[in-house]
Amino acid sequence: MSSKEIGSVYLASTESELKRGWIKCGMTTRDSKTRISEGNVASVRERYEMLYTKETEYFIELEKHMHDKLKAFKFPFKKDKNETFNITSSKIWELIDKLQKKRETFEAKEREKTKSIHKQE
Repeated sequence: MSSKEIGSVYLASTESELKRGWIKCGMTTRDSKTRISEGNVASVRERYEMLYTKETEYFIELEKHMHDKLKAFKFPFKKDKNETFNITSSKIWELIDKLQKKRETFEAKEREKTKSIHKQE
C-alpha cells in the first residue's frame, strides 16, 4: 500500500491586510512557514504571519473545500489572487474552528473508505 503525500493547508495574512480583513487561504507540500515566507519579498512591505496551519494527506481536497465554502458564503476574494479572501477576524477564527472539525470528520470518512476498499481486495 502506498502512502499519500502529506501537505498543509494554511491561513496567513500581513498585519495591515488582516486589519482590512484579507487572508490568504493556501496549501503547500513544503513547510507552510517556509511557503508563506516566500511572500515576504521586497515587493511586500510586511511579513506574512501564519494564522492557522494543518498537515494532512487530504490537503488538496481540504483547500478546495475551504475555497468553495468561502465563495459559497459570498466572501469577496481577489480575482487576481484566487486564494485571498475578505473576511472579518471573528469569522476567521470561526472558520478555523469549523475547519478543524470538518477536517477531522473528512479524514475519518476517508480512512473508512480506504479500509473498505482494502477489505474488498
